[in-house]
Amino acid sequence: MRYILVLTMLVGMGLALTGENIADPIVIHYLPYNTQYTTVGFANDYSLDPSDCTGHTTLGPDVVYSYTPSEDECVVMGVAIPVEVWDVSFYVLTVDGGVPSCYTGSDVMGAGGAEIL
Repeated sequence: MRYILVLTMLVGMGLALTGENIADPIVIHYLPYNTQYTTVGFANDYSLDPSDCTGHTTLGPDVVYSYTPSEDECVVMGVAIPVEVWDVSFYVLTVDGGVPSCYTGSDVMGAGGAEIL
């Protein structure tokens, strides 16, 4: 099963880039994986129903990552935010037939808080 990670933050918008949507995600080939990235220049492609994942709306631009495990494994994911005015939402989606649905998510810390799943 392929899992898609969607990160959203309340910042600017822009042109399509790798990671813009599930059709062109940033692929994570192996774990551990660490990156420094931003949602600046990305659009708000996904507006998940708040009741489906975290209880909150997804109002900002999102960056999509894809990871396909070779076998069952336990994965811990986290997002640290360097600026205290940004509020990150962290979602893990499953994709069936090209349609994403929420598997789990985190949006509990508020502006500047790190999210961990």
